[in-house]
Amino acid sequence: MKKNRISALCTLCSFICFSVVLLIQFVQKREIQKTAYQNIPVFSLPDMNGQQVSEKFLQKHTPTLFLFFDPGCDLCQEEFQQINQNREQLKRGQIVFFSVEPAETIRDFLDKLHFSPTSNMFFLIDTNEILMNTMEIKGPPTSIIYDKDGKQIKRFDGPVKIETLIKYLSD
Repeated sequence: MKKNRISALCTLCSFICFSVVLLIQFVQKREIQKTAYQNIPVFSLPDMNGQQVSEKFLQKHTPTLFLFFDPGCDLCQEEFQQINQNREQLKRGQIVFFSVEPAETIRDFLDKLHFSPTSNMFFLIDTNEILMNTMEIKGPPTSIIYDKDGKQIKRFDGPVKIETLIKYLSD
């Protein structure tokens, strides 16, 4: 009887210790993920022409918008139309568009919308969802805005009014 109690107590202690270790690991992982995109992340992804683009290609001291999109998403299409119509007001910042779709699909999407990228815009292919996972993106459209120092200042999970983008990218 005493052996059963000791055995049960040892099993309970082992379970509690194991649970505490798992909880600590989970909290640490969440903290790492939480801070992973507080600054412009380190990345290297191909653009629509197959050229590798990294964070080093971005202009320093310039507000930056990372916009995750899906060409089949109606909300994304509306956002692109707004960006296209207001490209002059967005020139003070830079925009990194990225999608998990192949380059040809993105080209067709841009052609359909009569969207012409400017020099402050990058279109990246994130087929392996590297940037998507780093930034903990759940779905399109998702916009993450960084200030001129590369610090995250705003995140939008869902559509954003163009006036808001202009405001943050003009500061």
